[in-house]
Amino acid sequence: MSHKPLTTITAQDVASKAGVSRAVVSRTFSKNGSVSHKSRTKVLAAASELGYQVNVLAQSLNRQRSNLIGLVTARLSDPYRGALLESLVHQIQSEGYQVLVSEMTEKDDMESTLTKFTQLRVSGVIVTSGYPPIELVGECVRLNIPVVVINRETDISNVDVVMCDNHSGAAMAARAMIDSGRTKLAYLGIEQGTFSALDRGTGFVESIATALALGRVSYQHLQAKGSDYDAGKQAALEYLGAGLNFDGLFCANDLLACGFIDGAKALFNLHSPEHFSIIGFDDIPTAGFDAYQLTTLRQDTKAIACAALTRLHHRAKNQDIPQVIDKIGVELIQRNTL
Repeated sequence: MSHKPLTTITAQDVASKAGVSRAVVSRTFSKNGSVSHKSRTKVLAAASELGYQVNVLAQSLNRQRSNLIGLVTARLSDPYRGALLESLVHQIQSEGYQVLVSEMTEKDDMESTLTKFTQLRVSGVIVTSGYPPIELVGECVRLNIPVVVINRETDISNVDVVMCDNHSGAAMAARAMIDSGRTKLAYLGIEQGTFSALDRGTGFVESIATALALGRVSYQHLQAKGSDYDAGKQAALEYLGAGLNFDGLFCANDLLACGFIDGAKALFNLHSPEHFSIIGFDDIPTAGFDAYQLTTLRQDTKAIACAALTRLHHRAKNQDIPQVIDKIGVELIQRNTL
């Protein structure tokens, strides 16, 4: 029994079927193509009937960039990073790109990551908060790859930054604490912490500066040994065991806050809000569990992702424009720990 050889359907085949030029077909399937609705409908119908698939590899070779965007993150077990990653992947794919995710926790991972990005001709790179080494950003710039960083800072002038408004969030937390009658305030940061953790602590202190100067409140700066739940629980053991006297605690993130709540309850029979108020940051799903009902600051991961892609598009068009820093607002979510 003989079989007819399979043939590749080309853009010219689609053009002939639709009765348009090959250029119209090309513009229909490109991101920036300008085509009339009538022509686009004819091209898509012809492509569907013929089973035409865009040759992405050929496109990438023609324009020297693929349709891949590199996404660099670390510690994917962190619930907030998981939510941010989900929003970024959705936004990237909705704009016609594909995602190349690279988890980096050590500088030793940088060479292999850069090799992947250059070999696959990524259109741009987004570096998220936390621990991916900042040296990666400089190397991407050196290789002329557009870069945007999220929830961290950089002094590289042609790298844009998208971050949540940490100072605004810290001010909301401070105001909520004081309005609820709390006067012995503390901030639980992170030893060798991320930019976000440091920025939130600074914002909190600045927000209570006047009340401190007038003697209306007191303040203590605390540091957890890490950024996760266990570090929060250990901080409760350490500070409450040493006789910490406070009635309002602002935490660098929700995981620390949840760990502190459990540590205070299990080890010292102290409960929130009966014995102290506590406010977290991020609004991870756990924060809304019945066991916590944590008051927190919600980051808008969808808005952050949208801003990051917008900045990446602008940077790809002109690498020499000045650095832009976008600050995305946060929302105070009041639950039962205030």
